[in-house]
Amino acid sequence: MIQDWKLVSNIAKWLITGTIPLASEISSGAFLWCIEKALKSGLKIALDLNWRPTFWRKKASKLLAPTFDEKNKINFILKNASLIKLAKEEAEWFFDSSNPRDISLALAQRPSVIVTDGPNPVAWFLNNIYGNSNAIFQSSIIDTTGAGDAFTAGIIYKLLSIDLAEVNEKKAQDIIRFAVACGSYVCQGVGAINPQPYREDIDELLTLSNGGMS
Repeated sequence: MIQDWKLVSNIAKWLITGTIPLASEISSGAFLWCIEKALKSGLKIALDLNWRPTFWRKKASKLLAPTFDEKNKINFILKNASLIKLAKEEAEWFFDSSNPRDISLALAQRPSVIVTDGPNPVAWFLNNIYGNSNAIFQSSIIDTTGAGDAFTAGIIYKLLSIDLAEVNEKKAQDIIRFAVACGSYVCQGVGAINPQPYREDIDELLTLSNGGMS
């Protein structure tokens, strides 16, 4: 396993993760081991916060916001991430703010932060550059399942070809626009898997959109 990790760390740039593995004691140990190895190997951590209280609690609860203890378990990842993607309500629960610049400044490592809000504009702070972008490319939405995952995948896909430290305003807008196209494409189909796009699908959607983002 150690040899396999060394091979991965030699070719990988990012470790993409969520927070659900932290909810279980068994998976949490393996998860934190991966985080530790990634950081020691120079990999960047991209975190989709993806707060789902049902995975954290043994009994049904009407409380949607994370408790103090739940926040503490997640804070370790937040403090080591280079890129954090989260929904507006998650931002407010964990940081008391939905402003990505404020969230970034609240963390010592000053990560890039992207805050989504359903069909409302995406607020982003990439490499110390702040902006807002429209969140959808088409009006006909069939099913939003999987759109967030596709959005995150689009972000990482673009960041594989450019270092985060090299992102300027134009490149930041291009990254977000591409990610929004990925999420929008998935909304045109049913379910989380079947509508996932190929690169040519996104290129076509971007062309048809005629720059449909601010």
